[in-house]
Amino acid sequence: MQTLIKKLPKSLIEITGEVPIEKFEGKRARAIKNLAQSVEIDGFRKGMVPESVLVKKLGSMAILEEMAHLTLNETYPEIVTSHELDVIGNPEITITKIAEGSPLGFKMVSAIMPDIELPNYKKIAGEAEKIEAAEVTDKEVDETIENIRKNRARDEKKEPQLHELNDEFAKSLGKFESLADLKTKLKKNIKIDKELRAKEKKRMAIIEKIISEIKTEIPDILINAETEKLIARMRNDIERMGLKFEDYLKNLKKSEDDFKKEWREEAEKRAKVELALAKIAKIENIKPKDEEVEKEVKHVMEHYRGADETRARDYVTSLLTNEKVFQFLENQK
Repeated sequence: MQTLIKKLPKSLIEITGEVPIEKFEGKRARAIKNLAQSVEIDGFRKGMVPESVLVKKLGSMAILEEMAHLTLNETYPEIVTSHELDVIGNPEITITKIAEGSPLGFKMVSAIMPDIELPNYKKIAGEAEKIEAAEVTDKEVDETIENIRKNRARDEKKEPQLHELNDEFAKSLGKFESLADLKTKLKKNIKIDKELRAKEKKRMAIIEKIISEIKTEIPDILINAETEKLIARMRNDIERMGLKFEDYLKNLKKSEDDFKKEWREEAEKRAKVELALAKIAKIENIKPKDEEVEKEVKHVMEHYRGADETRARDYVTSLLTNEKVFQFLENQK
């Protein structure tokens, strides 16, 4: 496969080329299987639709586009590895030529690690406020139980009434042997929650200090990607409440572009965090073990049927790497 790599301004590269016919056509069976799982056609079991019927239902271009999607998702990491490209984030992929019996033409624009001047991140991390051992008082436990009693009473269909605080009430809340058992486990959970909050607060303090002193040019492609993540999260939150995202925007008299403009500063900050973590990981040679990645990818694929495995692996690798970088920073003295 012949590829041409061209450097662009703002730490971007453009990769153009063609995937040979045999490799492109080699994805046909998997593409048909994927599409067959996503459509329902009378007289056929899901996933067992013949190609001729699928083509009639969706059109031949749908098959070719799915083949292209599978091919390029496999091709991109191969190009990155073979050319030793220091890419970050996901590429913007454009299909430039697609047809039956022809090579697949493509253009990929990807961000590469820009020149970054990091401050003394070890010193910053070492000077961060230490996490004190979390303490939980009996009063906090009692207040939590009282809130549970009030919420339970409010959820009652008949006249709201506070339940008597006894072993039976404790057992009604879950796998608790007694009221004493409930209090013991609540105390433990409150302590864990406090410790997690303290850890998150310390991590944010460290990374905020690091990025406040970082010197770099943020590629727009990374800022746009972070903006899209914010939009996707908002859409998911709105739809989980049973609302239509489009109606929500209409009621606010705003568009997605309005939110993208409002969130650009936050998106740029998030992109800077990702760059800082990636740079530290590279300098310190921090990366997850292959078995850790495979375990998490398997978990993702089991819970999100139809997810793209390549993207899942990239996501998991990034997540695990970032966690290890934070652990590295936390251990600085």
